[in-house]
Amino acid sequence: MQSRYIIALQSSAYTSSAGNLVVFISEPVYDNAKRYVGIIGGSVYLREDNALHTLISRHFHHEGTFAFVADQDRQLLFHPDASRIGDTLGWSKNRGRSVTERKRLI
Repeated sequence: MQSRYIIALQSSAYTSSAGNLVVFISEPVYDNAKRYVGIIGGSVYLREDNALHTLISRHFHHEGTFAFVADQDRQLLFHPDASRIGDTLGWSKNRGRSVTERKRLI
């Protein structure tokens, strides 16, 4: 019998009924026998200080560079300029290419 596993998920960013920009993240829970027993999840409020902001803002920056995080819809989830969070990135010729592929273009 082939095993089936539930995967971790992250929603696209959305505005909650309370007006907060959030993403929902979930992770499946398995017992010691690798049987699925449930799921744990929670919302990350993107326009408030949170673990994502702490982690990314501690990223090493070199000569004016910065890090940002966008979801699969190109919506900014983290940006050092907090007013940009929630914006959608414009078109890019590198969209969808891996970091390795981008390095070859340089």
